Amino acid sequence: LPVPLCAAVLVFGGCAGPQTDSEREAFASLRHAFPEAKMHRLHDGVVYAVASTTAPTRVHILAIDLTQPDIVVRPVLGHDRVDGGAAARETIVSMARRTNAIALINGDYFSDEMNVEALTVADGHVLYAPDPPKRSSIVIGDDGAIRIGRFGRDLPPSARWQAVGGGPKLMEGGAFRWDSSIPQLINGEDFPKVPPGRWDGRHPLTAYCETNRPKMLLLVAIDGRRKDVSIGMNPWELGQLLASLGCKEAMRMDGGGSTGMTVNGKLKTLAPEGFPDGRPIGISLGVFRRQTHVSP
Repeated sequence: LPVPLCAAVLVFGGCAGPQTDSEREAFASLRHAFPEAKMHRLHDGVVYAVASTTAPTRVHILAIDLTQPDIVVRPVLGHDRVDGGAAARETIVSMARRTNAIALINGDYFSDEMNVEALTVADGHVLYAPDPPKRSSIVIGDDGAIRIGRFGRDLPPSARWQAVGGGPKLMEGGAFRWDSSIPQLINGEDFPKVPPGRWDGRHPLTAYCETNRPKMLLLVAIDGRRKDVSIGMNPWELGQLLASLGCKEAMRMDGGGSTGMTVNGKLKTLAPEGFPDGRPIGISLGVFRRQTHVSP
C-alpha cells in the first residue's frame, strides 16, 4: 500500500481464532499485509478481516478455503432472476438474509435490462453466457478449483461449476495490469459505457482473487467516497493491495455505489447515501454452509 497502516477495527464477534492449518495460513497472510488488523473466524475455513490505512482507506477481506467440505460458494441473483431490469435488482442485505449466507459480496455489473453482463453459472446450470465472452468471470469448481478469465459455455459438463462475471482481469501469474488507454476497452475487455480515465481515480472497489495457495479465495471490498472514513483506491493501489495479500490471479468486479459486503446478514461496508441496506444490485457471490445451501 502507498501509505502506512494504522489500527484496524474489529466489526464481527463470534467464533474463536484459527483452528485449521488453512485458517492459520489465512490469518498469517492477512497479518502480513495488515500487521495491526484483527481477524475473526466465521466458520470452518472462512476468515473475515477489516483494517484501515492512514489515507484513510478501509478494506474488508473474506478469506475462504475452498477445500473445506461443508462450505459452498455460489452466485445469488437479485430476486433469483437473470433479467427484469430495475425491478429485479435487490439489496445485498436482502440477498444475504433470504439465503442465510454466512457472508456475501457484490458481483457483476448490471444493465437496464439484465442483472448480469458476463458468464453466470449456478450449480452447473449456465444462466447467462455471452458469445463471444467479452469480459472476465471467476469460475469455481465443486472441488474448489478456481479459474479467472473469459469463458463461454465450454465448461466441463459433469462439474457443478459456479461462475460470476465482472472484469477486467487485473492479475495473471502474480503480475498486475491496468491499461485504459484504448477507448471502450480496459485490459482488452469490453467496457463501452465507461468514459476514458473514469476508473483511473479512487473509488469504492470490489475484487476477487486466488492466492498463491491453491483453492484459497479472497473477496475484497474497499470503502470509499467518505473523506473521514475511506477515500477508496485507484487501480494501482488496488494492485499493490492484491500483491501484498499474495494474489496470483485477480479480477475487478462492479464497484462504486455497488460495492458491498455482508456478514451474517449485516452490512459491513459503508452504505451509499440513501441506501441503508446497500444499493440494489443484480448479483452477488455468497458463502454458505453446504447443508443449508439449496440448488436452483
